[in-house]
Amino acid sequence: MWSDFDWAYDGVSHSIAGSGGSECAAHTTLRRRLFESLVVSVLGVGYFVWGYRRISVPPFIGHPLPDATHKGRRFGRRPLLVVMCLVFGCEIGFKCATKTLIYLLNPCHVVTAVQIFLLAAPPGRLATVLFRWQMHSVSGAILALVFPVLNTRLLPFETEVYYVQHLLMLIVPFYLLRLGGAYSVERLQDFSWSMVSVGIWLLYHFFVLQGDSGQSEQYALSRCFRSVRRPELPRVGHRTPEPPGRSRRETLLSHFLFSTRALSIRPPRGQSQRSKRIALELIFVTGPND
Repeated sequence: MWSDFDWAYDGVSHSIAGSGGSECAAHTTLRRRLFESLVVSVLGVGYFVWGYRRISVPPFIGHPLPDATHKGRRFGRRPLLVVMCLVFGCEIGFKCATKTLIYLLNPCHVVTAVQIFLLAAPPGRLATVLFRWQMHSVSGAILALVFPVLNTRLLPFETEVYYVQHLLMLIVPFYLLRLGGAYSVERLQDFSWSMVSVGIWLLYHFFVLQGDSGQSEQYALSRCFRSVRRPELPRVGHRTPEPPGRSRRETLLSHFLFSTRALSIRPPRGQSQRSKRIALELIFVTGPND
């Protein structure tokens, strides 16, 4: 099943510093990662619960500005939406071309998608909730501009799109604030929205990003999936040689994944279930012997 998603991570180059590999996988022990995940999970849930109990969403009462002023300020909304969609579309195109769609889980891309929704959707209570949440998330755009990571951007104009996207992430909140109405912020002494945002991002980083795009898991599985695509079945009764550079655990996992995939293969037309069963028995018999 996972080999069908190689277009999402197969382009990740482990030869580039900071882009994964065996060094990243061995950076911390599994015990330490579990301990840190447990501590941060408790903090994230605590922050979220504390803020959620004190949070308040103002009722939507329409736009306070006169119609003429409101229409004048809304003039730039559609062009800004078009520019945001074009820039984000280019970013998705770069990820598709380089087979690194897994990087779309980056928090900046998530916030960009939310801002596109805010520009396209009509004002309301949902817009107020998302607007106040993303106001506490645009700090990532500032960090990305101050400390840019560009060593993985090798395509033409990929670096320029990086800067344009993060600049737009800072422009959209100020534009929506000028519209007012549903796009308003909480009082200065109200920390409920900031606590909810911090709790969400802590859980997102340690569950979604660490689970889906963690460098150690991605590195180990991608090596196994490459062997699943074109497996070399040895003769019956012979010991499977371990390819150079692969550990015994990875060899066992690759054979297990190939056998599991074979269970879900439907036989072609005209082929009986008995033929499929014989093929499966051959696969299991030719697996690694202990």
